[in-house]
Amino acid sequence: MRYIEISGKPRPFKFNLSGIKELERLTGRGFFDFVHSLFPSGEFKDEFEAGLAMILNMKTSDMVHVIYAGLYGGAKADKQPLPTEQEVIDLLDELDNDQLIAKLTEAITLLIESMPKSDNSSNPQASGEKKRG
Repeated sequence: MRYIEISGKPRPFKFNLSGIKELERLTGRGFFDFVHSLFPSGEFKDEFEAGLAMILNMKTSDMVHVIYAGLYGGAKADKQPLPTEQEVIDLLDELDNDQLIAKLTEAITLLIESMPKSDNSSNPQASGEKKRG
């Protein structure tokens, strides 16, 4: 379980199916559709660069939804009381802008890390093997 500290308290944070489902409910979009809509292009050298691009393309409501969904998924997995969206907004309102950007960057990094990675090892053409037919 990963934790992020907000308002001086470590809070469980996880983009599991519960968190992703909550993100989809809040945004009205499928998970991959939501994530990909935030990228101006699909190529980034690392998670930090991808996260920064996402932040720059987010609406304020998207920022709240991403952090809320991770906290919701973490609370569900850790069997803790589920936060409400307003509780998360109130916690985020306590942060200054630099702290908010830092928490959002942390949340986006965890969101990106939770996404399935392409595995070229099962692709014969990517590994230089000839495709058998």
